[in-house]
Amino acid sequence: MKAILSLLYTLVFHLFIQNMGIAQSIELDKSIGREYANKVIQEIGVYQDKALTDYINSVGQHLVDQLENKQFDYEFRIVPEVEPNAFALPGGYVFITTGLLSIIQTEDELAGILSHEIIHAHNRHSIAQMKKGILPKLLELPGDLLGVINKDLGTFFNAPIRSTNALYMASYGRKKETEADLEGMELSLKAGYNPESLKDILHRMTEVVALITGESESKSYFNDHPYTPDRESKISLQASFMIQNKDYHNKKNYHTQIDGLLFGRSATYGVFNGNIFMHPTLSIKVELPDQWLLVNEKEFVGAYSQNQKEGIVITLEKDQNDVMESVLAFSDKLTDKEKTCIVDKGYFPHHEKDGYSLSFKSSDKSNESYVHLGWVSVNNRIYKISNFSSSPAKEVFMDVITSLGDLTSEEKLSIQTQKIAIVKAKKGETLEQLCQRTNNSFQLLLIGFLNDKKREQTLVEGENIKVIQKYPYTTETSIDYTVRIAE
Repeated sequence: MKAILSLLYTLVFHLFIQNMGIAQSIELDKSIGREYANKVIQEIGVYQDKALTDYINSVGQHLVDQLENKQFDYEFRIVPEVEPNAFALPGGYVFITTGLLSIIQTEDELAGILSHEIIHAHNRHSIAQMKKGILPKLLELPGDLLGVINKDLGTFFNAPIRSTNALYMASYGRKKETEADLEGMELSLKAGYNPESLKDILHRMTEVVALITGESESKSYFNDHPYTPDRESKISLQASFMIQNKDYHNKKNYHTQIDGLLFGRSATYGVFNGNIFMHPTLSIKVELPDQWLLVNEKEFVGAYSQNQKEGIVITLEKDQNDVMESVLAFSDKLTDKEKTCIVDKGYFPHHEKDGYSLSFKSSDKSNESYVHLGWVSVNNRIYKISNFSSSPAKEVFMDVITSLGDLTSEEKLSIQTQKIAIVKAKKGETLEQLCQRTNNSFQLLLIGFLNDKKREQTLVEGENIKVIQKYPYTTETSIDYTVRIAE
């Protein structure tokens, strides 16, 4: 994450220089975009569905062929993220999430999204970062303990939340978003697609995000991103002046292309069953505090209290296979002042091998703060448990650390993933009846949004409908974090 932020600052600096009137070369766009694209891949991974990727790329390249004065060789990648989003980096690197692919209805809508992102890259729009710390109150820790936490934990607790409709990218601003909408429509039209389809997917994205997050989009003059209904109105107005003079003859049935697409988070990251976390690849499980807010990211799993004043995180100690070696490596990084904050240390029983813990305390005029760290071995891997609290009590810390253990074979087999399944409607069937017949595993309201249908609506016989079904996690399409975009 630090590497991505560092690279982003470099990108923003170069774009600032450009805005000062100093010409930025196309090669610099390519270089910055390639480097940042590799960081995104390293952080998120690439969804390794070759047939679907080839399909997305074929639509994207057909659109790129319509550009005048094409400046870049465009590349299109799928990333396994829940959020319905797409973004373009300098140099023509375009990413689209599995979350967005799941709510698109037609190839025309896909073309509308890709055209919008192609224009962002083609017109060399600036990129900004959306960063929202999940535990901002962590920064209120005393300086003595903030240093201890920031050795590892601060990085994790202040990582971006991925529960909004944005990935790493913030908006480009109203003017540039409108430019990408309208010029993207022209590009779609040239390629033989319905340019007004962009309005349909934008509207559906807004509805799905509102359903998932419970937060409706609001209009504000202080928001630099254009309000979606305003965008829809401009798209409709623009479309009324456009003449559809051709239709792309190689259009595919979009539904058949996404049959089997991952829906939601990959189970290979681990899954929650209530407040119990199970990770099938590492073969571990851990019970986190009840009623706490749960967090599951590639590099860590954890939870934090409702008032955000207490949190706990579990991380894998890479390149370590001994508890005391991990403890000593951490201790060597402590400053003399941080060492004076240690109030307790020692071994504690943990399954087959003892674990080791360190407790830190710091006080200011009105508050006391505590950090408890522990290291345990599970399946010959070392895990570090980091807990910060305003209380010296270690019950939460010890409950979590002692619950961390091996998955049983039965528990591993119980882990499932969710995928899009395309099913055909029967004569006279409603959406609700179809969902019951096909063992749909998700709420009917969302299925309605995914298909632009009402629950009581009578479906057309033979019509393709998206439902969500559960499968063994071992059937998931792989995710590759090692792909690199070469120069």
